[in-house]
Amino acid sequence: MSDKMKKTAFRKRNYILPLMLIAVILVLALCVLFASSLDEQLYTQRLYSMDQNAKKSSELVNLSIKSEWEKLHQLVYTIQRFPASSSLQLVDSLVDMSQKSDDNSPWTFGCIDSASNSYNWDGTVTRWPLPRMLPTDLPEHQITIRESITDGTEQMLFLQRLPQPIVLTDGVTVTHVTLTIDMHILLPELEVSSFGVGNSTYITKTDGTRLYHQTTNTEILPSYNVITALKNAEFLYDTSYEAFVGAVEAQKFFTGELKLQDRRYFVSCAPVAERWTMILFIPEEKVSGGTTELVQKLIMQMAGIAFALSIVLILFMRLNARRTLEAQQAALRAAEQASQSKSDFLSNMSHDIRTPLNGIMGICHLAIRDYKDPAGYLNKINQSSHQLMLLINDILDMSRIEQGKVEVHAAPLDIHALLHGCITNIEVLAREKNIAVKVETDGLKDCCVESDELLLNQILTNLLGNAVKFTPEKGSITLRAAQEEPRDGFALYTFEVCDTGIGMSPEFVARMFEPFSQEDSGSRTQYKGTGLGLSIVKSLVEKLQGDIQVDSTPGKGSCFSVALTLAVSLPVQAQEENGEPPAQGTGMRVLLAEDNELNRMIASDILEELGVTVNTAADGQQAVERFAASPEGQYHLIFMDLRMPVMDGLTAARTIRSLPRSDANIPIVAMTADAFAEDVERTRAAGMNDHLAKPLDLGRIKAVLYKYHPDRKKGE
Repeated sequence: MSDKMKKTAFRKRNYILPLMLIAVILVLALCVLFASSLDEQLYTQRLYSMDQNAKKSSELVNLSIKSEWEKLHQLVYTIQRFPASSSLQLVDSLVDMSQKSDDNSPWTFGCIDSASNSYNWDGTVTRWPLPRMLPTDLPEHQITIRESITDGTEQMLFLQRLPQPIVLTDGVTVTHVTLTIDMHILLPELEVSSFGVGNSTYITKTDGTRLYHQTTNTEILPSYNVITALKNAEFLYDTSYEAFVGAVEAQKFFTGELKLQDRRYFVSCAPVAERWTMILFIPEEKVSGGTTELVQKLIMQMAGIAFALSIVLILFMRLNARRTLEAQQAALRAAEQASQSKSDFLSNMSHDIRTPLNGIMGICHLAIRDYKDPAGYLNKINQSSHQLMLLINDILDMSRIEQGKVEVHAAPLDIHALLHGCITNIEVLAREKNIAVKVETDGLKDCCVESDELLLNQILTNLLGNAVKFTPEKGSITLRAAQEEPRDGFALYTFEVCDTGIGMSPEFVARMFEPFSQEDSGSRTQYKGTGLGLSIVKSLVEKLQGDIQVDSTPGKGSCFSVALTLAVSLPVQAQEENGEPPAQGTGMRVLLAEDNELNRMIASDILEELGVTVNTAADGQQAVERFAASPEGQYHLIFMDLRMPVMDGLTAARTIRSLPRSDANIPIVAMTADAFAEDVERTRAAGMNDHLAKPLDLGRIKAVLYKYHPDRKKGE
């Protein structure tokens, strides 16, 4: 090799070495930057995880507290609704209520008189330990945490002052009602099990004073005041002690990391209850989950062999991406499962409540019909059943609205007929209170429009129902309808419901459309409900792209005005139901499948009263067998319950449809407590023709019988 070639090769080697060193340094620098970025992302993720767990825990605690308030409100209602005459009777009533509740119930209750005596659920009379909470200048609703005087455990205490004190015959004046639960009931909400043991949760006042401490290991802060105990702690990264204190005092969310006694903790705070804060401490290593050690090992490998480090880094990124994807998919499946669980819960709740209601209302119908002198208590049971049904419908309607399951189906309708139907819905209640109901339609020119008659009927019926509810005897209610001149086939219609009732305060008017909103003034404590009616009305009005306004004066009445832009249509033809025969079921033979003996008896009796010949089956299998064994054409209609043993109603309907008979297309009507829209769709998919929701409505039964009457079919 020549000297020139050797020099060239030497120069190349001299260049390669620095380049390799530079490349290694660049790779190491990139690795360090990546590791630093990765560490920052992991820290951000841990903060996010802490923040979400704190929010979830606070939401669960607030839901639990809200549930206990609802129990206390129900107790207050019961005590006011059925007041005792003496302190002895009061104690007996409390003992009786405790015996009717679950024996394993974790909560206790009692009443307090003006002398600070506590009349307890177990029949004892003791001194109320917190007399400072009883003065009338304090809020009506109070909540506190205290140590039990019996076993030293901590308890959460709820106190509500009665709107009107109850004066007993022996001179005792009952002023408050209280409910107490053991704090261990809230342990599942306060625990963050996903981070393992060693966590501590505190509930404090806004000044940091500790009210309650729950821990799965040793206590982190034995101090009486959490804020004071953390004054000398070192807050890391971009957090500070002042920001933490400000969040606690303002009841805001806060998440950060601090160093206390040579140990690092993640800390989060979240507002709970009334002016309380939940503070959560979790050791840093519990939140990190080993990721810090993994990053350190990764950096050491990168410093040794750049190439191997790159491979490890790539594998790590792929593995991390796969785990993240799997975690997201698992979270999605969990969310879908939670949503399905909620839907199943609502469906089961609807079924379990409607089934006994059907029995109650049916027995009332039979008693009122069969006895010349119907018992007053049966009438009250019937009224209460209808009221409970309205409350259930409100809850289910709000659920459907929140889930976006309310759809608008526009069709031609006659406003005069609509208003008449709305008045019919409330005239019985109005007549009982001697309330005059007037309808004014002078401002209507075009009575035939296109809209969703069901939604519009529900809006006006709810407003009229509220008017009857809050209007005293001998008052008046006016339903007024008017329109502006049509333009391009559309006109602005205004529907007003005005009453001479008790009216509403300006403060309540500002929030009356919020869900569960009810005025707290003493004049309205006798009117009970879910507080969902006006919220449902507003949602339905917005669904129809309209607007609702209210003008109300306490003591003088209220006037609700609904404005809707509707398409003017041709006159609606008279419905053939106007020619409805007097006995809708005369000559009909039906098969009734119902597993509940009481409901079967009630439905059979109602149908026979309408002229129907009824054969019954106790389950879906019996219904299929009896239909299959009958001569073709024997039955004109089948009423089918859905939830039955041996064979459910949907399976029975499909089986009947598949039978090799000329009458396998017989009308099948679901008669069930499943009343959701998706339940109706399931019955349609199974081949059923119609749907009757329990409790059974006599008018709907008549309509179904008329619709499928064989004589009517022949005339078509």
